[in-house]
Amino acid sequence: LFLSNKEATREKGNDSNPNPTTSQVIYLDNVDALNQTLQKKLFASLSSDETEEQRLLPSRLYISSSKNLDELSKQNLFSLDLLKIFSNTTISVPSLRENPTIIPVLIRNHLEKVSQKDGPPSPEVDSVALETLCRYHWPENIRELHSVLDRILAVAPSQNSITLSQIPPEISQPKTQPRKIKFNKFNYFQQRTLKRSVVLYGSGLHKGLKTGLILQPLPPESGIIFSHISSEQTIPALLENIISTNYSTTLHKGRASVATIEHIMAVLHMYRITNLLVKVGDEVPVMDGSSKDFCELIEDGGIEEQDESYQELIIDKKYTFGSQKKGAPYISIEPSDTFKVSYHMEYPAPIGTMDHTFEYVDSENFKKEIAPARTFGFMEDIAQLTKMGFASGGNLDNFILLGDGKVINTELRFENEFPRHKILDVLGDFYLLGKPIRGHIRANKSGHTQNIGLLKTLVNAGI
Repeated sequence: LFLSNKEATREKGNDSNPNPTTSQVIYLDNVDALNQTLQKKLFASLSSDETEEQRLLPSRLYISSSKNLDELSKQNLFSLDLLKIFSNTTISVPSLRENPTIIPVLIRNHLEKVSQKDGPPSPEVDSVALETLCRYHWPENIRELHSVLDRILAVAPSQNSITLSQIPPEISQPKTQPRKIKFNKFNYFQQRTLKRSVVLYGSGLHKGLKTGLILQPLPPESGIIFSHISSEQTIPALLENIISTNYSTTLHKGRASVATIEHIMAVLHMYRITNLLVKVGDEVPVMDGSSKDFCELIEDGGIEEQDESYQELIIDKKYTFGSQKKGAPYISIEPSDTFKVSYHMEYPAPIGTMDHTFEYVDSENFKKEIAPARTFGFMEDIAQLTKMGFASGGNLDNFILLGDGKVINTELRFENEFPRHKILDVLGDFYLLGKPIRGHIRANKSGHTQNIGLLKTLVNAGI
């Protein structure tokens, strides 16, 4: 929409095309995603007298949003001035729940389109299944309808008909209350990426170098991919590419390595981001030693649900790694209807014996209960770690320093912040399986080595 001063000057001097945008039409989808600065700039251009900047705007500008812009403006999340400009020429498109009679036509058209693309004949939808699909309220409108149909076809692509039993339970048995994630063996989830790229700057904990990262959206089925900025080597965030678990988790491929990935991976895991490019240097920035900045980064980028779906990895029996002798580190996972992590630790004072259990509900409870927990270290260990080439970037702002039986440099965010941070590491490491997992992880004094060891056990068992 807006040219730089140099570009505007060049366009002004082009006599062969004095007003290049006169015949242009621009459509801004999800206009609510514009940041405040761009909203103000767009309003100024549309409301002012004829200016060079306004002259370069298209002759027709359309905006759309699936959200209630009136409500967003009351919450100061969308410009009221900009909303007033468009309010006189607003077209409201009825949602599917307001116009259910069109659903059978949309279903037929989509199934025929898929059939033409993929080959198998278009299945018929029986009357009970069709009535159920028409009765559902479809909060995400046509995109959600298409996604559900694609999920049904993916499970049974050669079926001649779609029946009630094939419709996901969240559609066939809707709740009247807002739905949290309900875990059952037929659960599907839409793949996710970000709506837009975001950038974060910081320094590495172990190497101490100034660093940063760029998160960029990726299409469905891409997975989480790290891209080493200087070498341009891409490294899928998978167990097979782990090279080290010494005090952090490190990916390696070719000549490139990316260290300390566990905190950003935990956030991607809990926000259910399945497709993302992470551009970074040799180490992910440590920030304040927790994951709360990464949560804010994901939310700044906005989450976009994609058309493809995935199923969780479901634990069918108990698996363990490590010795279960008293005092030895070990970790296990067993079947559960939800995803849980329980951590038990026994450390010198001021930690002592501590426990915490985290049960995943959604990204919000992770953001409040686990993400703020910071990494920690004992004063007597810092010199040795530095000598070994670790903790070069540690300072009093990015970890909890312990010594003389007390916390030296900060106030704790939780009474049991230490096991919460260990759970954060577990969440990050377990996303190296490539998909969210459902089961109850029980960890006793474990670290990255035990976490990765259990993951290898699961992969060898065919999980």
